[in-house]
Amino acid sequence: TIVGFALAGPDEAAASSAPDAGSGEGAVAATQVYELTVDKNFRRSGHASRLLSAIADLTSGQLRAWIGVDDEERQRFYTSAGFAPSGAVRVMGENLTQHMWWAERD
Repeated sequence: TIVGFALAGPDEAAASSAPDAGSGEGAVAATQVYELTVDKNFRRSGHASRLLSAIADLTSGQLRAWIGVDDEERQRFYTSAGFAPSGAVRVMGENLTQHMWWAERD
């Protein structure tokens, strides 16, 4: 039974703000968590944490996720996973404002 899924990939905004390859500096590596969802009947069982951990194991650099300003459950989850608001905000339509949350890895 599939109870959840995660979708992550290169963060296009990070790639576009990376230093020029000819400058001798390394590119900024960041992965965006585009979606991380667990069926409501299976939440609080560690599934989301395992999905996020798998993303972290398979990628490098910062992890980033856009989270709705009113999505307190998701904000609590990402806070518990070591994420914090970055200060970046985007407005998508009239009814959706999101903040970028991020985590730096050691």
